[in-house]
Amino acid sequence: MVHTIEELFRRLLDLMKQQDELMERLLQAGGRQQDALRANNIMELNSAVTAISELARQLTGIEKDRLAVQREAEANLGLPKDSTLQALLTVAPEYLRDELKDRRRLLRCKTDLFKDLNSVNQLMVKNALRLNHYMIKTLLPPEETYGGNGTLTGARANTLVNKTI
Repeated sequence: MVHTIEELFRRLLDLMKQQDELMERLLQAGGRQQDALRANNIMELNSAVTAISELARQLTGIEKDRLAVQREAEANLGLPKDSTLQALLTVAPEYLRDELKDRRRLLRCKTDLFKDLNSVNQLMVKNALRLNHYMIKTLLPPEETYGGNGTLTGARANTLVNKTI
C-alpha cells in the first residue's frame, strides 16, 4: 500500500507517541524495581521485572514498526537508505516537524533516564548478590574431609560463626 508523505509522518508521530508512553511506564516500573531492591521485597521485585520485560517487548515491536515507516518515508523522499531520524525530520512537513523533533528529544531523554536507572538497579543487584555470597560463606561449614590417616584434607576456611555451641 502506498502512503503519502504526510500519512507517513503522521504515522511516525503516532508511533513515537506510543514509544513515549511506554518509556514513561518503563521508568515507573524501573522505579518500582529500585524500591523493591531497597526494601528487599522479592514479590514486588518479581512484579517489576515482569512488567519491565513486557514493556520492553512492546517497545521492541513499536520500534520495528517505526523503522518500517521511516524506511518507507526515506524511499518515497529519495533519501539514502538507513537515514537517521534526524535527517528524515529535516524534510518533514513543517507543521509536524517541531512536534516530531520534540518527541525525538523526549524519547532520547527518557531512554537516558532509564539507562541511568537501570545502571543503579544493576549495581544494587550486584551488591545484594555479593552480600548473599558473603553470608553463605560465613554460615556454611568449611569443605574438608578426613583422610585415611585421620588428618583433615581440603579447604580449611574459617567460618565466622561458631556452630559448636
